[in-house]
Amino acid sequence: MISTSKKKIELLKKLMEHFIDDVEKGIHPFQAGWIKVEGPEVNMLINSGLAQKGEKGIRLLFNKELQKEIGDSWDNEAEELVYVCTDIARAVQVERILNQIRSDMEHSLQLEASIVVVGWWRMLETSGFPVFVDEVLREGFSPDKWYLEAPKTSLDLALTVAKKWYDDVEKALESVRKFSIFVPSIVKNEMADKVKKVLRWEKALEVLSQSNSKALAFSWCADYLSISKEVCYSEAVTFVQRRVWEFLTENLRKSKSEIVDEVEQMINELPSPELISWAEIIRFPW
Repeated sequence: MISTSKKKIELLKKLMEHFIDDVEKGIHPFQAGWIKVEGPEVNMLINSGLAQKGEKGIRLLFNKELQKEIGDSWDNEAEELVYVCTDIARAVQVERILNQIRSDMEHSLQLEASIVVVGWWRMLETSGFPVFVDEVLREGFSPDKWYLEAPKTSLDLALTVAKKWYDDVEKALESVRKFSIFVPSIVKNEMADKVKKVLRWEKALEVLSQSNSKALAFSWCADYLSISKEVCYSEAVTFVQRRVWEFLTENLRKSKSEIVDEVEQMINELPSPELISWAEIIRFPW
């Protein structure tokens, strides 16, 4: 005979699997995972705070109690399911922060400016700044020094993007701290002017549009928040990505393909594409 505790674990695994499947299909975690099932183990899960009952049956409560349940009686499959479900819970935290940012941005140009700075900083810093080697050498960089020093100027470059449309940008960065978004210290980098020269940055700035810059920045802030919250499983990452694109399409009143096409068109208009791999520098995180 299978023990009650064993049945409880098997039911919990079933709930977790159904919950994850629903989230993968695009159902929001708050509505995902309902199944019809009966038995004494149902009440055990409900009383343990691991499941809730409703008209549709029962569903998983994907919260911190799941982690507490891990013990010697759990198999590897169950532990993996717990990690995925708790990762989805972290993704929901990211969604909540993004919702608040989106709401506050409607009434705060300072916050909008700071999101542009943080998003562009992350995008540029992670790009590696791929540039034709002769251009790098012409400004006195060795290839090794370029790939070491250029990313350090990312904040300087991001600030110039935001300053194209917003005032008091440095001060505006304070507005993102309440969202637990790390803001690097603003320190003048002596290499910034040389990096800007290699990138033809002043000409590049002329091409950038505000709507495209905001779309890129918001997506990179979402990616940064996901990394900060240690969201790593594909199911959870995909949930954040899906939510970001919903935010952007609603805000810009354009489809995802239209937004991507406009960004790609903007990238194609940037200076010296034969020397600078702009598509690897200015891009969406996913």
